[in-house]
Amino acid sequence: MERSWARRRAGAVLVVILGVLFILSLLAVTFAQVNALDRSVACSYLDDVRARLVARAGVEWALAQVSASADRGLFFEPAMQYWGSDVSESGSPDWSTPLELASNPDNSRKQDLLVRELL
Repeated sequence: MERSWARRRAGAVLVVILGVLFILSLLAVTFAQVNALDRSVACSYLDDVRARLVARAGVEWALAQVSASADRGLFFEPAMQYWGSDVSESGSPDWSTPLELASNPDNSRKQDLLVRELL
């Protein structure tokens, strides 16, 4: 009789140990998933910070370029001015004509025509 009771007790202990191992394995899998999610969130945040810094650096670079161009006086060249509808580009620029209606908005039109003539 003692032997059957010992076997039952050993079987019950085995079931309890298997249950504990199952719970521990679930905790390990959950921990691994949370760790992977945390790493993904951290990488996403790092990418966001890098993108903001690159954008800010680009804006600062553009401002420096515009400032340097202004210091060299490049904005007062006729090719860099908005002439509106004044095709002759003489006198003062035509600021009253909207860009959509301008017949001579900038120098890029002349460059496009030059390129088309060369082709």
